[in-house]
Amino acid sequence: MREETVTVKIDHPLGSTDEDNPSVVYPINCGYVDVERTAGFSELDKQRVYLLGVDVAVDEYIGELIAVARRRDDPETVWIIAPENISYTIQQIEEMIYFEEQYYDSFVEIVDEELWDAYDENEKLLGFDLKRSQAKSLPDGVYHVIVNVYT
Repeated sequence: MREETVTVKIDHPLGSTDEDNPSVVYPINCGYVDVERTAGFSELDKQRVYLLGVDVAVDEYIGELIAVARRRDDPETVWIIAPENISYTIQQIEEMIYFEEQYYDSFVEIVDEELWDAYDENEKLLGFDLKRSQAKSLPDGVYHVIVNVYT
């Protein structure tokens, strides 16, 4: 898969409760993207989606496909959508979708982006992943980390 812009229709807004289990409150917006079932058919399937990085309840949102939650014990995959130019580490994504994915044997795959281990100026491993596009090459193979801060 590669990054693409999609329109998400939200059926479980941030702060809403689950119809089957009212004690479950959605900590993020969840919904679906209409996708073609197979080539040649006009019918649409609903691809499940987690919308990250939008801190208010919305009905619809246009965002970027940044990752996929794949389930080893369920054929369904869930797309991870975020606002344009917002990136998350695998660990951050796993924490945000844990409320639902805790019930599955799942893992997160970043879409179309090479991840590197992050190091500080003393070449000490920092313990998180960094998109290659966020690293800058310096002399002698040393890399500088660029940190994005959004307020």
